[in-house]
Amino acid sequence: MIGDPKKIAVVTGGSAGLGEAMVKALRRDGFMVVAVARRPERLRRIQDDGIETMVCDVSRQAEVRATASNILERFGRVDVLVNNAGVIRSGYLAEMTEEAIRYQFDVNVIGTINCTQAFADALSKSRGSIINLSSALAKRPLLASSVYSATKGAIESFTRAMAIELGTKGIRVNAVAPGLVRSEIYFADGMTREQYEVALGEFASKYVLGRTGEPQDVVELVAFLASDKAGWITGTVIPVDSGYSNIGFRQD
Repeated sequence: MIGDPKKIAVVTGGSAGLGEAMVKALRRDGFMVVAVARRPERLRRIQDDGIETMVCDVSRQAEVRATASNILERFGRVDVLVNNAGVIRSGYLAEMTEEAIRYQFDVNVIGTINCTQAFADALSKSRGSIINLSSALAKRPLLASSVYSATKGAIESFTRAMAIELGTKGIRVNAVAPGLVRSEIYFADGMTREQYEVALGEFASKYVLGRTGEPQDVVELVAFLASDKAGWITGTVIPVDSGYSNIGFRQD
């Protein structure tokens, strides 16, 4: 065990995009951060002082339990768990393959459940915090987002249920629900960078604040929820979406 009293944060899907930005923000705030992801080549890229990396597929319960055991053996504690790992497969339900449906539920929902279960005991000892990643699409779905939206709706229900179940153990459980934020999640869905830039421009003109999100818009909220400043906040889903989930798009 590393004999360092620093608080430990675990970020799933921490090797790129929003996850990487969360890792860096939590490290900035003094946490020792463990970034967890499936691809070792991406994880090697972010290794730094105060940032450890571990390869794990969150959809596989045995891998998650082994990873949690490894983290606790090395560091002796976990204070924050950010369930950020997620995938999207866009498309109409009639055209969606069983593989695509299961893949989204396995990573987005089962992965979040696996990690929460594996780290709950450690978080109860530290009276820690869990932050789940939802989406504005859970409340206001768009065309061709039915399965992904369903997974994020499940995340929001799971967040509220866990806030009740784990609150007696001193664990706070919240979720953050971003709108369209610059990240890498759509590239794995087959979108090119050129197509993505076009989509960002189109949505920027629709959002009431006239722009799409940047990683820091989400990351700073995650950092706040991970801090002692959010010590009386639990069971909450907080939108970061230029008002989209509550008031929709621009009307002009």
